[in-house]
Amino acid sequence: MANKSVVEALDKLLQDLCENKAPFGGKLIVFGGYFRQVLPVVRGGGRREQVQASLVSSHLWPYFTKVKLTENMRTRDDPGFIDYLSRIGNGKEPTNSKGQVKLSDPMIIPYTNLEDSLEALISYVYPDMDLFESSPFEMMKRSILCPKNEFVDDINSKLIES
Repeated sequence: MANKSVVEALDKLLQDLCENKAPFGGKLIVFGGYFRQVLPVVRGGGRREQVQASLVSSHLWPYFTKVKLTENMRTRDDPGFIDYLSRIGNGKEPTNSKGQVKLSDPMIIPYTNLEDSLEALISYVYPDMDLFESSPFEMMKRSILCPKNEFVDDINSKLIES
């Protein structure tokens, strides 16, 4: 999610360009996001600083019309996972002394070594590559998220090879 200063700068820019002192120069702007998933990055900052940098802390927040989505489309076929995500979001899922949620064993692919563990992950997420050739939309329902582009490149190379 963008830092509130970015949105506030956009507000000032549009006011200047449109010569209109209404928020965002009177233009309709649509923002999307889920505050439980993505807080703005604040170097060296903790949760408090992240919340203060978020859009909800901006002087513009009262001008927004908030629309809440009620169904998680990505997990609608897995009610157990929906409940799990809700418990985490509501702070009801048990945590360790560091405040970290412990994942259940079925959610974990044990690490043996880099090569074998990566193969196990790919096999779990994409169990039947032949199925995806005949039905590419099945592949669109699956993804592996990576923190760095180099990991994405490694996984993509392995998928292309198979």
